[in-house]
Amino acid sequence: MTRQQLLRKRLVALVDAVLARHEGKLLPPEAASGGAAGEEPEVQTWDGHRLPVLSADDACAMDEIVDALHRIGAGIYGSCVVCGEVLDFQRLQDSPTARMCEGCAGDEKWRPFALH
Repeated sequence: MTRQQLLRKRLVALVDAVLARHEGKLLPPEAASGGAAGEEPEVQTWDGHRLPVLSADDACAMDEIVDALHRIGAGIYGSCVVCGEVLDFQRLQDSPTARMCEGCAGDEKWRPFALH
């Protein structure tokens, strides 16, 4: 298994961990038709799962994971989004959603690009 495959597997495990925190809260598709008296429950859909609105932390985590998975699909995962430098494998092991090299991440002018 390549390093990238290992990291992709780790990202998928992070998704599973977020979804596991909401186990028992997954809503069936028919829940979209409304709750009591036709009220629409406040839900969001992620990868075919209907979830009650996630906490801000979980929503941010899911966004970061999805972004990393998209970067894998685009062939740009593991490169700094600012300078293009290849990220150290240990950095990706520690933080598989990392978008920037340590140099750019430490530079305040790039701080807005660290997350979405």
